[in-house]
Amino acid sequence: MSQAYKRYFGILLTVIGILLYIIPLAYGFFTVKPGEPLSTDSWYGRGYYISAILILIGPALWLGEVPQALVKAVKAKMLGVKGGGS
Repeated sequence: MSQAYKRYFGILLTVIGILLYIIPLAYGFFTVKPGEPLSTDSWYGRGYYISAILILIGPALWLGEVPQALVKAVKAKMLGVKGGGS
Protein backbone atom coordinates (compact mmCIF):
# COMPACT_ATOMS: atom_id res chain seq x y z
CA MET A 1 0.00 0.00 0.00
CA SER A 2 1.50 3.33 -1.00
CA GLN A 3 2.13 5.98 1.65
CA ALA A 4 -0.59 8.32 0.30
CA TYR A 5 -3.25 5.59 0.33
CA LYS A 6 -2.21 4.51 3.81
CA ARG A 7 -2.58 8.09 5.04
CA TYR A 8 -6.05 8.52 3.50
CA PHE A 9 -7.16 5.14 4.83
CA GLY A 10 -5.97 6.16 8.30
CA ILE A 11 -7.92 9.42 8.12
CA LEU A 12 -11.02 7.52 7.01
CA LEU A 13 -10.70 5.00 9.86
CA THR A 14 -10.24 7.82 12.38
CA VAL A 15 -13.31 9.71 11.15
CA ILE A 16 -15.44 6.55 11.14
CA GLY A 17 -14.19 5.71 14.63
CA ILE A 18 -15.11 9.15 15.94
CA LEU A 19 -18.58 8.92 14.37
CA LEU A 20 -19.10 5.47 15.85
CA TYR A 21 -18.24 6.97 19.22
CA ILE A 22 -20.51 10.02 18.89
CA ILE A 23 -23.60 8.23 17.50
CA PRO A 24 -24.09 5.93 20.55
CA LEU A 25 -23.56 8.89 22.88
CA ALA A 26 -26.29 10.87 21.12
CA TYR A 27 -28.58 7.83 20.98
CA GLY A 28 -28.10 7.16 24.68
CA PHE A 29 -28.61 10.81 25.58
CA PHE A 30 -31.94 11.03 23.77
CA THR A 31 -33.44 7.57 24.34
CA VAL A 32 -32.02 5.83 27.39
CA LYS A 33 -33.69 6.64 30.70
CA PRO A 34 -31.52 8.20 33.44
CA GLY A 35 -29.75 5.58 35.53
CA GLU A 36 -30.20 2.88 32.89
CA PRO A 37 -26.94 1.76 31.20
CA LEU A 38 -26.55 1.61 27.44
CA SER A 39 -26.56 -2.10 26.69
CA THR A 40 -23.70 -3.69 24.77
CA ASP A 41 -26.23 -6.09 23.26
CA SER A 42 -27.42 -3.39 20.87
CA TRP A 43 -25.66 -2.07 17.78
CA TYR A 44 -25.13 1.23 19.57
CA GLY A 45 -23.41 -0.39 22.53
CA ARG A 46 -21.09 -2.37 20.28
CA GLY A 47 -20.21 0.85 18.48
CA TYR A 48 -18.03 1.83 21.43
CA TYR A 49 -15.84 -1.25 21.05
CA ILE A 50 -15.54 -0.86 17.30
CA SER A 51 -14.78 2.85 17.61
CA ALA A 52 -11.96 2.19 20.08
CA ILE A 53 -10.27 -0.19 17.64
CA LEU A 54 -10.65 2.22 14.72
CA ILE A 55 -9.42 5.19 16.74
CA LEU A 56 -6.29 3.21 17.69
CA ILE A 57 -5.53 1.96 14.18
CA GLY A 58 -6.47 5.13 12.25
CA PRO A 59 -3.84 7.53 13.68
CA ALA A 60 -1.17 4.85 13.41
CA LEU A 61 -1.76 4.66 9.65
CA TRP A 62 -2.43 8.38 9.25
CA LEU A 63 0.45 9.78 11.29
CA GLY A 64 2.79 6.84 10.89
CA GLU A 65 2.99 6.12 14.60
CA VAL A 66 0.85 5.57 17.64
CA PRO A 67 0.36 8.73 19.75
CA GLN A 68 2.95 8.91 22.56
CA ALA A 69 0.34 9.34 25.30
CA LEU A 70 -1.14 5.98 24.30
CA VAL A 71 2.29 4.34 24.22
CA LYS A 72 3.04 5.60 27.75
CA ALA A 73 -0.34 4.42 29.02
CA VAL A 74 0.16 0.93 27.57
CA LYS A 75 3.71 0.71 28.96
CA ALA A 76 2.45 1.77 32.38
CA LYS A 77 -0.30 -0.83 32.26
CA MET A 78 2.01 -3.61 31.08
CA LEU A 79 4.95 -2.82 33.36
CA GLY A 80 2.90 -1.64 36.31
CA VAL A 81 4.90 1.59 36.40
CA LYS A 82 3.22 4.93 37.01
CA GLY A 83 3.72 7.33 34.07
CA GLY A 84 4.99 4.68 31.67
CA GLY A 85 8.69 4.87 32.51
CA SER A 86 11.39 4.45 29.88
